[in-house]
Amino acid sequence: MMNFARFLSVLVLFYFSSFNIEISQSIGQNRVIDSLRNHLELVTADTVRIALLNALCWEHKSTGDYDAALQYGNEALELSVKIKSKKGEGIAMNHIGDVFREKGDFQDAIDHYGKAYRLLESAGYKNGMAKCLNNTGIVLWEQGKYDRSLEYHLKALSLREETGDKRGIADSYENIGLVYYRQGNYRKAIDYSEKSLQIEVETGDSNGIAWSLNNIGILYYEQNKYDTAVGYYLKALKIFESMGNKKGMSFTYNNIGCIYGEQGINDKAMEYHLKSLRIKEETGDKYGIASSFLNLGWTHLNMKHYQEAIDYLNRGIEIAKEINSKEALKDLYQAMSETFAEMDNFRKAYEYHLLFSAVKDTMFSEESNKKIAEMQTKYETEKKEKEILVLKKEKEKEAAVAKAESRRQRLALWLVVAVAAAVAVIAIIIYRSLRSSNFQKKIIEGQKKMVEEKNRNIMDSIEYAKRIQKALLTTDNYIRQYLPDYFLLYLPKDIISGDFYWGLAKDSCFYLVTADCTGHGVPGTLMSVLGLSFLDEIILERNIVAPHEILNLLRQNIIHRLNPGSRENDSVSPDRSVREDIKDGMDMVICRYDIKNRIMEFSGANRGVLVVRGGKITEYKGDEMPVSAGMDSGVPFTMKKIILEHGDMIYTFTDGYQDQFGGEKKSTGDGSLPAGKAGTFGGKKFKSGRLKELLLTIAGKPLHEQKEILESTFENWKGTNEQTDDVTVIGVRV
Repeated sequence: MMNFARFLSVLVLFYFSSFNIEISQSIGQNRVIDSLRNHLELVTADTVRIALLNALCWEHKSTGDYDAALQYGNEALELSVKIKSKKGEGIAMNHIGDVFREKGDFQDAIDHYGKAYRLLESAGYKNGMAKCLNNTGIVLWEQGKYDRSLEYHLKALSLREETGDKRGIADSYENIGLVYYRQGNYRKAIDYSEKSLQIEVETGDSNGIAWSLNNIGILYYEQNKYDTAVGYYLKALKIFESMGNKKGMSFTYNNIGCIYGEQGINDKAMEYHLKSLRIKEETGDKYGIASSFLNLGWTHLNMKHYQEAIDYLNRGIEIAKEINSKEALKDLYQAMSETFAEMDNFRKAYEYHLLFSAVKDTMFSEESNKKIAEMQTKYETEKKEKEILVLKKEKEKEAAVAKAESRRQRLALWLVVAVAAAVAVIAIIIYRSLRSSNFQKKIIEGQKKMVEEKNRNIMDSIEYAKRIQKALLTTDNYIRQYLPDYFLLYLPKDIISGDFYWGLAKDSCFYLVTADCTGHGVPGTLMSVLGLSFLDEIILERNIVAPHEILNLLRQNIIHRLNPGSRENDSVSPDRSVREDIKDGMDMVICRYDIKNRIMEFSGANRGVLVVRGGKITEYKGDEMPVSAGMDSGVPFTMKKIILEHGDMIYTFTDGYQDQFGGEKKSTGDGSLPAGKAGTFGGKKFKSGRLKELLLTIAGKPLHEQKEILESTFENWKGTNEQTDDVTVIGVRV
């Protein structure tokens, strides 16, 4: 289930240059508050008292005591006005805005952030200005205004890079990742989360580490790696509990509840969602309360408790309307539509689907996505220009720097004017072309024949690519020479496949590879051809024989080939686009069978091995990292050894089988099937647990029967659904 509260904003602590309060992170927030109050009673200097009052406002806000937070924030504001401290006044105004944001009073929050920014700008306090921009971006994100949210986060990041504020840079990276996550651009979301976590680890920022762990857990959740996701959530929860961070605890409970919901463990899902709700109600977090009502509605829907689901969702809709959160309304309307569909009340389901679509369209318009892409490009371009400017003009006078900056701004203004003019011309052309519909119709009819001809040529090319790929895959007869009792189930999603298998006999052992490349169809096929060629080179030409060493070298080759800007002999490339695809790669398991001595050694990249012996199934997991670039690309792969026994069944497979949507679904009465929660796919996923049960059941049967059962079960489960991904399953009996 998708819900708007799952991917979270990182809270950033405000630090003050005028008074540095050093408190051990191992003590709880209550002790921090007591310590601050004790200091407040002892000091008389106004500037120090302002810093202490602002710190108390922040700490009370973090614990959810909003009344006390506002009291201390207003006291800091009044004292700052009295002594004419623009900096203290701006910091206090920003903290008060934080309190309104936490309460869901978004407009009040934005108003206070704007006032705080102007005050801190007049004081020349750039770090504070960046925090105001960052916080405004968070509010806009919560309202579903992603293009404007990214604009503010990029401005905040630019200021933080100027001042070298590492904690702030990490926070901006995390928040920019949030925007890309909501736009469905997971690759950029992962990039920014990893950048943020790296800085937080370097600086020892426990709060930031906890939020990043939470967010990375969510990314694993999106890849259906639930055990790994829970591991990250529990690490984050431990940090939040040690800090007494109720907001962090409530969101982590929420995330764990979502995983139990996906796994169908509804009682545990309910338990964790209620834990989260209790904290949100205690702290008055309206946005979070609406989130919990949504999740409780989903859980009751999964349990067929339709009226309870409707009650929770209605309560969530009321709050979402109150705080004007489009993000919340969108998901609540979608859940309500699906609830009525399950009840066969299709009129109400359709009404709520229209409401869902209307809100979604306002949030995810083409214009909004275009603005986000333009702002990202603008930020990256400006950043490079500044770096070049610093290198070339470092020793020049301030007047020359100001002149160069003024010229850059004028060029940017002319660029905006030129783009606007181009857009106006294009709009006129489109308007006129629409008025010429009859002429356009004739053109389309003529072009239709051209398109059909091109489609035939494309299909011929894809069919030829299929023959090439088939020729590169190891033949069935070759594998049976060395593994006579084996089967292969290979079901490409499209004509050509991103899955591949490969076998080789070498030094009295037999190597068998099961691999799943990034994507499917043409992109996946190209990646599979690259993987096959590298395997030949590594094992046959370079004589690397240990499975883990093969994976290590394969990863180096993939990164080197797909990221030419990083080669040793190249200079640092200013073209960041060269690095965009380095996440592409593959998940795979390499097994080396020594049948004579009944030993199998294997190394896995996000894939493992299942062994059935004596009526029991054992899972041997590989390393949880892919054959590609990333945060773990410097971590070597490991090798595991299994002593085999006569009659053992060994299974390796890609994730296509377990990720297939299907199962029983209700009819709408007209012979069609309602859409499921997965968009174009109906029903639910087959999942790894069901696959393990199936393999355990059939393990004693002849290999050809096992293949037939797996294939027929897959087709029956899939039904009328589109195949989700390429499918490969390999079984070997010792």
